[in-house]
Amino acid sequence: MSYTVYINAIGKHLPGDPINNDAMEDFLGLINGQPSRTKARMLRQNGITSRYYALNKDQESTDSVAGMAAKAIRDTLQKANVPAAHIDLLAAGTTQNDLPIPGFASMVHAATEIPVCNISSFQSVCAAGMMAVNHVFQSIKNGDAQKAIACAADFPSRLFKAKRFAHQESVIANGLDLETDFLRWMLSDGAGAFYMSHQPNTTGFSFEVEWIDIRSHAHLFEPCMYTACAKMQTAV
Repeated sequence: MSYTVYINAIGKHLPGDPINNDAMEDFLGLINGQPSRTKARMLRQNGITSRYYALNKDQESTDSVAGMAAKAIRDTLQKANVPAAHIDLLAAGTTQNDLPIPGFASMVHAATEIPVCNISSFQSVCAAGMMAVNHVFQSIKNGDAQKAIACAADFPSRLFKAKRFAHQESVIANGLDLETDFLRWMLSDGAGAFYMSHQPNTTGFSFEVEWIDIRSHAHLFEPCMYTACAKMQTAV
């Protein structure tokens, strides 16, 4: 039997106050004590006027990836007026977890008031959140879950703060490469969550999910976004 799936509520968490473009380097820091040479051009091109950072001006973390996801889940459940105890599936996606182990969904689950439930972790870059949504969609559609949360969170500023680059020989000698500097002025911290179920809301809007299609083309291209090592030639 196949069930209809609905998005019943959407929540979010954006850490701190919005940071305007002029103040971004106050939080991310100056690399080698010098302002970015490409910042102004990047900001003109992307058109974004403010960011949210889970960092203070000393580049210290003020939250965690799992913590931001948990706050987005609380916001979602409050909007849905659904007790945390009713959730039977939690799917969570991120680019990089707070720890290598355990899985992201375990970290998020531990930070919420949701009792024993099914969990699934998804790690990717931009697609991680949609992977979590698709898993919830398929689970409810197939009758494996009835009330579920799909969430995603990311903390990119933690990867792009100046302290990360201060002792890298190539950065000291040549400055930050263009691709990395580009991402410093693009990305923001935060989290979002969907409450999804097999029934529409009795009042207000519900969004019926008809289909989700996710396809990988990773076999056709080299990695364009990666971390933890320099790109190396891969043996085939």
